[in-house]
Amino acid sequence: MSAPPAVPTLLPALDNTLGALYIGASLSTLLYGAICVQTFFYITSNRARSDSWRLKLLVFVIVVSASLNRIIHPPIPQQGLDTVSQGIVLAGMYRFLVSDFANPAALEGGGAGGGVALTTYASLTIFTVEQTIIVDQDCSAVLIQLFFCWRIWTFSASSLNLWMRITFMAITVPLSLLSFGSYIAVGIIGSQQLLQTPNSPDFALAVMLSISSGIAFDVIVTLAMSISLHRARSGISRSDHVITLLTLFTVNTNLISTLLSVGSLVTFLVLPRATIYGGIAFLIGKSYLNSFLAILNSRDYLREKLDPSMSIHAAQSSHPVFAEPTVRDDFHA
Repeated sequence: MSAPPAVPTLLPALDNTLGALYIGASLSTLLYGAICVQTFFYITSNRARSDSWRLKLLVFVIVVSASLNRIIHPPIPQQGLDTVSQGIVLAGMYRFLVSDFANPAALEGGGAGGGVALTTYASLTIFTVEQTIIVDQDCSAVLIQLFFCWRIWTFSASSLNLWMRITFMAITVPLSLLSFGSYIAVGIIGSQQLLQTPNSPDFALAVMLSISSGIAFDVIVTLAMSISLHRARSGISRSDHVITLLTLFTVNTNLISTLLSVGSLVTFLVLPRATIYGGIAFLIGKSYLNSFLAILNSRDYLREKLDPSMSIHAAQSSHPVFAEPTVRDDFHA
């Protein structure tokens, strides 16, 4: 007697879960390529030679190094916080699109080795290994956010009074740390969250806190820099033109991460059982790092706009001499 034919396994609709994450991972790979190009431009620029060792170390840690995690989990290739982040994204997608292809049971499993890992170490790029959580993308984001806070503090020294500077710091630094802490909570709580099931109240609260605090941070940083730049106008057409460029540059770079964060929050609230918000979350950390590197790489262009003779000096010397930090160099480090 022949055995009855096997009933084919019915796969759930994956367009708004794996499909959204796949699109987000693909776009984040493009942004990672832009990060590599911008890093090369920074390393080979004349301006980088006169940067302080602290700024160089920051770039090195975020983009180039951070290989300590190799001791914790050797199989993961790690060249830097952002490189680790991208590797984790691709590893998560490979796990569910290749290794567990056509296996819907893998999507519904709980714990660090089950389907929920898609939410924690893929969509939110937090990797869980034997109860050890390695936070990479959020580490990059909080370091860059603190750099933006420091940038406001130093640049506004001549344009804002002390109390306004302290107020901005008292708001932006806690917001940055709140976003960082709540993002870690998302990973911890999310490790027990089943995919394609209703979100627990704690998980929803952690996600909303992490995203909304990031949005508030971006808005306040943009506002603080815009006010500082406006008050730094001197009435000289050339310097005022550079300040206008700086203002537009500040608004545009922060606008990208703000819009991505808003999109992630809206999709989480409207479609909580989908992972469209996770696909967008792939891009937020990359947008922060691209903005950070764009700020560093734009300094020579802006200084040339302010003083064209600077480009002549740079061409005649491999170690150009720059003026003391004033409004001429709001990115002095």
